Amino acid sequence: MRVLVLGTMPLGALLGGGIASVFGVRLALLLGATVGCAACLFTLLSPVRSLRVGAGGGGGARDPATTGQVASAVGGPGREGAGERE
Repeated sequence: MRVLVLGTMPLGALLGGGIASVFGVRLALLLGATVGCAACLFTLLSPVRSLRVGAGGGGGARDPATTGQVASAVGGPGREGAGERE
């Protein structure tokens, strides 16, 4: 996914430079801002907004604070001597 996003940046820069050289910098910036704001409409008008987390709590994701993973990662209970230095 990162390749798709970062790979299209040079193409967008070339297109923006071409538009700016033909129509002017102000129009190119206005067009870029308009297209950038319009990109949000795809998400707002799509079914993504109506998705809800199921009753199971999000597909198996667990809260590390309640499972004790945070405490053991920072030297809490379950790791005797983790905070001691010799």
